[in-house]
Amino acid sequence: MFDRIIHGMMNHELIPNPTYTPPPKSPPSSISTSASSAEGYEHRICRPIVSNVSQSGLFSLPREIMVLILNRLSTKDKCRLLRLSSSWRYLMSGMPELWTVIDTVDVGEELTPLGLQRLIKLGNGGIQVLRLGECEYVTPTALRTLITTQRGSRKDHNGKYVRICPLRVFDLRCNTKIDGKILPAIFECVGRGLNHLNLRETSLSNECLGRILDICRSLQHLDVSLCKRLTDEGFRICDAYKRKGLSMALRHVVLMGTVCGDAAVELLTSACPDLETVDLNSCAKITPNSLKSLAKASKLRVLVLTGTKMVNGAGSITLNDGLQDFAATNGANLERFELHGCPQLTTTALGMLIQKCPNLRHLDLAGCVYVADENIAALGSCCPQLEVLKLSRCARLTDKAFLNTLHELQHLRVLDIAETYISDQTIAVISKNVPCLSELSLAGCEQVTSVGVRELAKKKGTPLKFLCLNNCEKIHMDCIMWIKAKVHGIVIKAYLQAGRI
Repeated sequence: MFDRIIHGMMNHELIPNPTYTPPPKSPPSSISTSASSAEGYEHRICRPIVSNVSQSGLFSLPREIMVLILNRLSTKDKCRLLRLSSSWRYLMSGMPELWTVIDTVDVGEELTPLGLQRLIKLGNGGIQVLRLGECEYVTPTALRTLITTQRGSRKDHNGKYVRICPLRVFDLRCNTKIDGKILPAIFECVGRGLNHLNLRETSLSNECLGRILDICRSLQHLDVSLCKRLTDEGFRICDAYKRKGLSMALRHVVLMGTVCGDAAVELLTSACPDLETVDLNSCAKITPNSLKSLAKASKLRVLVLTGTKMVNGAGSITLNDGLQDFAATNGANLERFELHGCPQLTTTALGMLIQKCPNLRHLDLAGCVYVADENIAALGSCCPQLEVLKLSRCARLTDKAFLNTLHELQHLRVLDIAETYISDQTIAVISKNVPCLSELSLAGCEQVTSVGVRELAKKKGTPLKFLCLNNCEKIHMDCIMWIKAKVHGIVIKAYLQAGRI
């Protein structure tokens, strides 16, 4: 059905409206029986929708206003509009401004490869955002349609030739059907102005990535996470930029789950002076040497090192030295730091980092077993802007870490202290001194009782929206039901011995 609709739009076919009832014929007269009058009457009957509907309602609005209204709809809703009548198909097929953003995620199984090609043709060269993520019908043939429609110039609704708008956003995540040959050919034609590229979990190769980075010199956001074929060789083009005295425009790079190591980080930091975000989650080859390279990125605000382990390799510096170099250079700009599950993080290294990061807003140290009370106690004075704090499975933490700290964290919204040795004293401080807190996890906190949890119902400021109490042995079911009755809209996740909420 979807293919038939798109095919009708491309050919500007007007399918008669089944709900249309022709008006009764007027009595014959000496004037209306002429041949010209009969032809005019038949013409009105054959084209009832475009001539009649266009004179009232939405169709009577100026073109610019109609475009503003219809562009608030999703791609799926626009496709549904095409089924209403032939007038809608005629209208929308002549408005390429309605197809500047195409997102096939919500279209579902209605979209086929042929339907995707026709959908791209509707843009008439004006597509700026193309999101094809998780769409199993994306094929090389469908993507080649971009080459034929997005190059050169096109006619606008006034018949004037206008320059093709280059593609700004391209999302092809979770697609293994597209090889590395078609993408550079596409970007050679339409990717010169590309700003955002998402190739997560695709069959991207090192050679293909190098060609893409050479073509798309305006690229600012790059996501190649879970591309298993990608290694350090994919970023050798950065060295060519550096030798020519050029700089890359990259600001946000996501390398999660790739085989990239310290060499890729060194190449990126040397060629990208405006680098703001680096995500190295689960990159097993990353060592503390990467921290020394990241110290060169003076504008870095987000650093994700979760799952890197930070094991010292041959000729590698220690984690303490790496964090010291990084914090001394970039600590003042850092807003988000994640080192989830790193057994190499020591109390000394963390203390140096916290002291040098006054603008830190997001800190994730879950699973770092050597985090001590004195480290968290320093957060109140060193990082007063903190909004998210995740410390689950930090087994050395007790009430001493929070009693004199939480009252200084007035912006804290999310707190995860699961599987720590806190008691009801910390819960009492949370209810009185953390007004902005909306999410709290106390899972596995054996010392927390029903008495302490009831205090959360009296919390000052914003009421809690989410509370996790899994495996809290001293909390009873009636306490949970009481909190749900007292705090409107709260979501409680609790798996206790007596049952599950």
